Amino acid sequence: MLCLEVDNINFNYKLRKGDTFAFRLENISFSLEKGTFLSILGPNGSGKSTLLRILDKILNPNSGSISIFGKNYNRISRRELSKLISFVPQSPPTNFPYTVFETVLMGRAPYLTGIGFENEKDKHIATASMEKTDILYLANRNVQNLSGGEIQRVYLARALTQQTPILLLDEPNTHLDLTHQIDILTLIKSLTIENEITVISVFHDINLASLFSDIILILDKGRVFEFGKPENVLNQTNIKKVFGAETIIDQHPIKKIPRITLNPN
Repeated sequence: MLCLEVDNINFNYKLRKGDTFAFRLENISFSLEKGTFLSILGPNGSGKSTLLRILDKILNPNSGSISIFGKNYNRISRRELSKLISFVPQSPPTNFPYTVFETVLMGRAPYLTGIGFENEKDKHIATASMEKTDILYLANRNVQNLSGGEIQRVYLARALTQQTPILLLDEPNTHLDLTHQIDILTLIKSLTIENEITVISVFHDINLASLFSDIILILDKGRVFEFGKPENVLNQTNIKKVFGAETIIDQHPIKKIPRITLNPN
């Protein structure tokens, strides 16, 4: 079942006074089945985060269309969209003096009715999400007093509390130590398998993308350069063309997927 269809999306930032370059996305098209883990790769400035913001309706494309479960997303209200898509940005805001539990519980906002207070079910969902992301012990801490990695896990827990079928992640491994990188990405991967959640994640680490992705989308200069399974798109030629890097590519000894090593020569 297709959960997301992106058809010929075009977008450009307006030039400001003194700018000589207007960034744009051109002719972006792809579709995803329910329960797919898609990773977006590309150099800095290739449009990765911009594409996520378009999918979450933070930015509006100049042309093209997007369908979510067959429905035109221009006809989906912001409230309805927040029941379909959750988004964890690369640098979540921390300028509000809320506790970790209060922040995670905000994920239930799209479902609140009546006087707008969370019930025991909402609190149970939030607590379960905190357990999954290993932050339950931080429940009463102020988010302003957390490390970058802890904040990243708080906002992932909030997204999980939102219980959407599509999850957008902008560099989810940012600020995380090695153990939490593997734990969090393993959790996210399990959600695609067990709950058929569709994940779209931006990565800079090509090996992590190869390890966890079903499909990889490579962006270059605002255009789709490649789209396909890791073993089909992660090769020396593509990485050289897009990133300008010389690499050695062999096979992961356990997962049998491409493993990329930089060649300094």
